[in-house]
Amino acid sequence: MRRIGLIISYSVCLFSTLYADPIDGYWQQKVDYDMEITLVDTLQQLTGFTTIKYTNNSPDSLDRFYMHLYPNAFQLESVKYREYIGNAGRASRAKYFKDRLDGFTSKIDVHDFSVALPKEGASWIHKTPILDTYKIDDTILEAKLLEKIAPGRTVQIDLNWTHHVGEMVERGGYYEGQYNMAQWYPKMVVYDEDGWNADVFHAEGEFYGEFGNFEVKFDLPKAFIIAASGVVTDGDPGWESVTVDTSIDFDVWVDIYDSTYVKPDSSERRTVTFLAENVHDFAWVAS
Repeated sequence: MRRIGLIISYSVCLFSTLYADPIDGYWQQKVDYDMEITLVDTLQQLTGFTTIKYTNNSPDSLDRFYMHLYPNAFQLESVKYREYIGNAGRASRAKYFKDRLDGFTSKIDVHDFSVALPKEGASWIHKTPILDTYKIDDTILEAKLLEKIAPGRTVQIDLNWTHHVGEMVERGGYYEGQYNMAQWYPKMVVYDEDGWNADVFHAEGEFYGEFGNFEVKFDLPKAFIIAASGVVTDGDPGWESVTVDTSIDFDVWVDIYDSTYVKPDSSERRTVTFLAENVHDFAWVAS
């Protein structure tokens, strides 16, 4: 009987948790990304233009913000590198760093960078620049503002950047003609009740991201087939060209595919747009 009572009590608590009202006073920021990405395969490089709409739903006025540049962890003398060399973290991952003392190629360079607020009562056509200065330390970009972002206001962040894609390790990189990309773009740091979570990319740990919408347009060689978070809203990702005929043996299908596939000319490109709504990251793979 006691066991039945415990089960009933647990079920009531679980039901109450699932369907209870949100915690009074709870808030979280909103971050929407609009990105245009070009893959330069000959250089294993991504060039990106990003527009971010950042809405301050907190009760605080923000005089700065931070962004993650996760790929920068794969550089000599990064915090992640020094921790692994010092035998912190998993040995299998540390070996990757210890075997590559000659350097790494994974890195994000930030070029043009601006921050603006819309003028009161005006559209985004009329904006006031508010970026003061910014600096990059390890995997964190810090931007100081000339004007605070008041509660309820939305700021627009524009930046051009380049991601030099290194070899595949952990959650991203290039391997034998395939790009596996997660945590690959300049990403807003979470601001919550404890303030900014501007932690560098350590040897161990997990990712923490703000929710929002991602609209990402890719321009890449037509020989690549691409899949990503969300749904395709424009363009051809190339899936039909590799759809398997399940009515025949797979090995037979592969032989037919290999004998009939015509590889696109290296100059041909494809453009594809994906939309992922209310997510905290955007990942993709192309090969």
